[in-house]
Parts: sequence; C-alpha cells; structure tokens
Amino acid sequence: MGDEFGLKGQCIKGQSSTFPYQTGENKMKRLQILLLEDNPLDADVVSLTLAEGGIDCDLQVVDTQAKFVAALQTQRFALVLADYILPGFDGATALRITRERYPNMPFIFVSASLGEELAIESLKQGATDYVLKQRLERLVPCVERALQEAKEHRKRKAAETALRESEDRLRLAIESAQLGTWDWNLLTNELRWDAGCKAMFGLPPEAETSIETFFQGLHPDDRQRLSQVVQDSLNPANGGIYDTEYRTIGFEDHVERWIKAKGQVYLDESGTPFRFIGTVLEITEQKQAQRRMKADLQDTQVLQELSTRLISEQNIEVIYQEIIETAITLSRADAGSFQYFDVKTNQLQLLATQGFSQRIMDHFDCVMANLQTSFGQTLLNGERAFIDFEAPEDTDGCLKMHLDEGFFSAQSTPLISRSGQFIGLFSTYWRRHHRPSERERRFLDLLARQAADLIEQRQAIAERQQLLEREQAAREDAEQANRIKDEFLAILSHELRSPLNPILGWSTLLQTKQFDPITTKKGLSTIERNAKLQTQLIDDLLDIARILRGKLKLEETTVNLVTVVEGAMEVVRTTAEAKSIALQFEVITVCQVRGDEGRLEQVVWNLLSNAIKFTPEGGQVGVRLEVNGEQACLTVKDTGKGISSDFLPYLFQSFRQEDVSVTRQYGGLGLGLAIVKYIVDAHNGSITADSSGEGQGATFTVQFPVLQEEGKTSPTFLSAVSTDLRGIKVLAVDDSEDTRHLLEMLLTSYGAETSVVASGTEVLTHLKTFDPDVLICDISMPDMDGYTLLQEIRVLPDAQGGNIPAIALTAFTRHEDRQKALSKGFQEHIPKPIDPDKLAGAIARLASVD
Repeated sequence: MGDEFGLKGQCIKGQSSTFPYQTGENKMKRLQILLLEDNPLDADVVSLTLAEGGIDCDLQVVDTQAKFVAALQTQRFALVLADYILPGFDGATALRITRERYPNMPFIFVSASLGEELAIESLKQGATDYVLKQRLERLVPCVERALQEAKEHRKRKAAETALRESEDRLRLAIESAQLGTWDWNLLTNELRWDAGCKAMFGLPPEAETSIETFFQGLHPDDRQRLSQVVQDSLNPANGGIYDTEYRTIGFEDHVERWIKAKGQVYLDESGTPFRFIGTVLEITEQKQAQRRMKADLQDTQVLQELSTRLISEQNIEVIYQEIIETAITLSRADAGSFQYFDVKTNQLQLLATQGFSQRIMDHFDCVMANLQTSFGQTLLNGERAFIDFEAPEDTDGCLKMHLDEGFFSAQSTPLISRSGQFIGLFSTYWRRHHRPSERERRFLDLLARQAADLIEQRQAIAERQQLLEREQAAREDAEQANRIKDEFLAILSHELRSPLNPILGWSTLLQTKQFDPITTKKGLSTIERNAKLQTQLIDDLLDIARILRGKLKLEETTVNLVTVVEGAMEVVRTTAEAKSIALQFEVITVCQVRGDEGRLEQVVWNLLSNAIKFTPEGGQVGVRLEVNGEQACLTVKDTGKGISSDFLPYLFQSFRQEDVSVTRQYGGLGLGLAIVKYIVDAHNGSITADSSGEGQGATFTVQFPVLQEEGKTSPTFLSAVSTDLRGIKVLAVDDSEDTRHLLEMLLTSYGAETSVVASGTEVLTHLKTFDPDVLICDISMPDMDGYTLLQEIRVLPDAQGGNIPAIALTAFTRHEDRQKALSKGFQEHIPKPIDPDKLAGAIARLASVD
C-alpha cells in the first residue's frame, strides 16, 4: 500500500470537536488520532463516522507494525484506534506496544471479528473499549468517553503530583520556618505558644496557654494517643524526638484542623528532660485532598470492578441489583432502588431494592410517573432530583411513608443512554439530612451512564435474540409448510389416480368384452362409485380454494337440524351398512338455526364419513342433538381408531393428516375437517374434537346459535317432485359428444322425449320444428356460448320458444357462476358432473310450472 498508509500518508481531517486539546497558551489544538487499519475503505468509514459525530481530528492511518511504532515515537497522539487482525500484525501486539510507551493513552479496538470472550480479554489487557465495525454508531460515544476518562485521569495525576509537591514544600517549610512555635519548660511546667500556634487551636493571640490547654484543644479521639506520644518523646531512651499529627477543635471557632507537629526534648547533664520545644503546621487542606483522592480511587475501582462483572453477567436482575449496591456505595447511602420506565404505560416499575421494608417495596412496586412529584421532574427534565422528606410536598403520602421508615433525604438520578433513551432512574436514601457532594454526584453520573448503556445493550441483545427466535420459528413453519405441501401433492396424485384405475379399467372391459348382467352391473357400479369419489375430491379442492380466497358463499334460511342430520345419515347409510356399523341418532331437542342448509348438511356428512371411515367393522357411530342455553349442540361420536394427542391441535388445518400410512390406508386429501371448520365458523359456530387416544374413538362437538322461540318457524317439507318425465319434451345442447350421448340415454331412461344437438345454431334451427318443454344448455361452447344463445332465444315470440324454461348445465360451479346464470335468464343451474336425479327433478319442476 506504500506511502498511502505510511507516515507521510493518509492524514484524514475531521470538522469539529467537543474535546479539543488545551495548550499552554489556552489555544485550541486539533486532536491527533492514530488509526491502525489495513483496509482503506474501513479507514474512510471511520474518518467519516468521527467527522459526522463532531470529532475534530487529524486521523493518521498506518497498516504495519513498523509504521505504527514509528508513529508513536515521532508524534504524540490523544487516542489510538486499532483493527484487531492485520497481515503480519495484530491488535494485541499494538496494545502492548502502546502501553509500554504510553501506559495511559486511550486505546480502542475497532474490529469486525472481536467476539465477546476476546473483547473481555482485551479489556483485561488494558484496552479502553471496543467497537464492532458493524455498529460504528458506538464509535463517537466510545471516543468521547475515552477522551473524557483520559482527561479525568490527567486531573487525578495532576492532583497526585500537586500533593507530592505540597508535601515537599511542607517538609521544607517545617524544616526552615516556624509557622507556629511552642516552648514547654518541663521544670516549671510553663507552656508558651506564639500567635500562629494559638490560631491553630482557635485561640486569640492574648490567650493564656498551658499543657492542660493543649490536651483540652485536641480532638477527643486523639487525646489518649497524643498523651502516649508525649510520654514517649520525654523518655530519654527514645532520643527526645517528637514527630506526630493530630486534630484540634478550635476553642472559639470550633473548627476541626489537622496539625503536623515536630519537636525536640532537651536533657540536662544528668539526662533529665528540662525543655521541650517545637513547631506546628496546619495540614488540613492536605489531609482533605488525601481523603478526596483516596475516595476517588476507591470509587473509580468500584466502577471498574462493576464494569468487569457486568460485562460477563447474563442475568439482568443481577445487573439491576449490582447497580443499586454500587449507587449506595458511591453515595454512602443507607438504601437504594432501581425503577424501570415503561414508556407504553407511563409507569415506573420497581426492579431492584436494598435497605427497604416490604411496605415500601409493595407501595412502589408499580407507580404512575407523576410529573408533579420531585421524582417526576427527573423524568420530565432528565436531571437529578433531591428530596427532603420533611418538605410539605406530599400529595399522596409518599414522603411521610419514607419519614416513618426513618429516611430524611434522597436523590434520584436518571438513566439516559447515549442514544437518548430514558431507561429509568436509580435513587439512594439517607437516614440523615444529606445532600451528595459534587464528587459523589459526579460518580453517580458516571454510574448512570455506564448502567444506561449496559441496559440498552442488553435490551438490544434480547430483542435481537427474540428476532432470531421468531425468524427460526418462521423458517421452521415454512419448512413444515413445504413438507406438508409435498406430502399433499403426493397424496393428491394418489387420490386422483386411484379412482381412474377402476374407471378406465372397467370402461375398457365393458367396451371390448361381453359379460353377464351381474358382472356388467358390478362394473358400472364400480365406475359410478369411483367417479363420485373423484367428484368429491374435486369438490373439496374447489371448496378449499373458495375458502382461501374468501369466496365461499352461504345462502341462509331457517334450517331444521333434525332434517340436516337425517339427510346426511341417508347419504352415508349404505357405506355404514357395508361395514356393519350401527348408526344411531338421538334427538334430545328439536331445534332450528339460521344457515345454509346444504353447507350444514356438508358439515354433518363430513363428520359422519370420517367417523365411518376410521371405525372398524361392527363399530358404532352416534349423533346426538340437544340445546344447551342459546346453543344448538350436535355431537358425533364413534368407536374408531381415535386421534393421538400430538395431532389434535392440527386436526382442522388444511392438508394435515396424521401420517402417510394413514393416508394410504384410508384415503382422502386431509381437507374435509378444514372445510367443516370454515363452514362452522361462517355460521358463528364452534367445533371441537376430543379423543382419549389411539383406539379410543373420537368425539366431535359442533355448536350453532339456536333460533329463539319467537324467531322459529314450523319446518316445511316439500314433497318430492316426480322423476317420471314421460310426456315431457327436452331439447339439450352440449359441444361434448360424450355428454350428448350421456344426456340422451339419461333423459330417455326417465321417459322424456329428447333431442340433443351440438351447437347454439342447431338449437335455433330445432326450435322451428321441435317444440320443447325444457331447454338444457351448456354454457361454455365455441362460436356461441350458452348466455348468448339464451339471449337469442328470449327475443323470439312465445310460439317459437321465446319463454322456454332453461337449465344451465356447466362445469362452472361457484356461487357467483350460479348467480350469473340465473341473472342471465336461466331458471336452474345444474353443475357437472351430472346428478341424474337432480337433473330429472329440475326438468319435472320446470315442466310442471310451464
């Protein structure tokens, strides 16, 4: 890559910065950032991300170890960004080299291949942070945080240096100047202090002093120790050296001061102490600085340890509890709580507490985020709130509740992530009047930012996991749907071909060979049975297609369910008798419902057919009809093979059958029960299935809203129209030769005088010489379709057949096809394949009306 990424090479400039350097002249200086990256495109993306995030910097890009070391040796950088994996060089080595030369320089990994374990290890080795290239939106916040932490670190180092210098100056001052002096005559017990020494005990210059004054002015906790120190100094064996520190409490101003004292005991020729003199220096500020530094170091260590623990902690409840415990530690509080803000319900949910009674935890378990309270202002403004529980603001008694529990003060800090999301708030409580110091507030803010980012990150991980689980479930559903589709297509092929075999076989035999009447009847019966079976398969497919398109229509009337059940039982009775299955119908209550009689009979027929199909020879199938409350309850129970509990939830799904072996043994497409459920639902009903298991039979229960008493009508029963068509003249037209032959034989067998033609033109010609009582007309025909033909006929005079009753005979069987035929002037709509009795009945009715 040559100079493009060398020391002479790429220096990418940003635009603005919230973290400028400060020179000695207080001039703004651009940030110098070193980027270890071997991919030019990634380097450009990093540069653009920094610029767009407001980081004003000179970005120097290097791609080898030599260039990286040379850059560190020749230039001072504010921060290092590094890829983890490079050709012949890796981020871990870059981190080690940087730490050897600049132990405190911020170092952030920017990599696409840094896993969680490797990231944790990198942080342990001294990396400041890490950012995945897939989530560069974190880069600017990480850089800002790293620069801020580096700034804080420099401040602490400066404070440490200043403290050391102060100690040195103090040592020199004590050795070279008497900031306060005292002189104790051990023979007379007279103690003299100068004005400086008296001031350190809170005494005016004219005050009298004595050894008793000295001990009275000491902090009570230091008196016993100082008494021993003085005795040790007066012991000649110890050399008479006096060097100690103690606290005083001012006699008049009551101010606590830290004093550093040095002195020397003088001995006479006999070795007896006779004089004790020394100096004192106030070191209060030094002690306070030491305490602040110690507290800062302790709290910084607390946050670092918390960060290390939480990186690997997976239990979010443990994370909440750790946050509260740390907040209590940082603020030296007595209790604490963490409340999560649910933006959907505008409620604060209590997720973690420490130091509270059950009474308070129960009260604040889930509360509305009331913006009128002090804590509510934290939500509104995103700023810390302080509370005095003795304050008058107590509209709901919450302040008094805390006061009763012994709490006097509290603070609440908002948790706002770097993305601006309000996560919630943590609060700390004191059993004394207290306001957190500036230092405590600063560390609470650091904890809040750290906690908010971590919680947001964990929420994102949880959401991503849920998304993956949903995707996995969807993928499994799709795979299952594909398996079901493949199985269905295989079953469909089998079920459609199976009836064709006996139909084609017997058709060939009957056309080529001569059989006795019994064998011929058996063959024709086989053809008829399998043709009906195939018709039912096609009807099921058409019904499910209508259902999927939402086109299945209902023609609602008042329906007597007894009639529906009896009609369905008549259809299946022959099949049941063939297997010696006893059919029973128990009517507890005669009732009527509002619905489509044909579709309701289809429901019962399907349930009975299934029951008979899966019940062995000699079994029983029973139907029970009763009224429960406002529901008509129809129960179909059998003693068949039963249903496994694993399959029950899928029983009413399209194309679902228990397994392939059952499909092959019993046949069917697995559509019947799906169609049944749709029809039942369309009637505002419900259907359930129950089985104790395989071999235990099954029970299906269907419920429909029953018609109330005032809405009931007496059931009417139409007498069957005679199917004797003798004396009736029928003109039929169909472009299919096979259908024409069938119609001619069929109508002739019923006694009708029949004329069959192949086109609409022939119909118009026959009307001149053949005066039919009924016209049977195919719809789909070449040259002139059935609708056009009927229009031509309707314009003819009555004497020429203009008002002849017409039956549409068609393979278009949808509800809208029937409606269209009737609207075009047909009196009846008969679907193909032809039901002979239905066609004959329609002819008889129209002929009698005519």
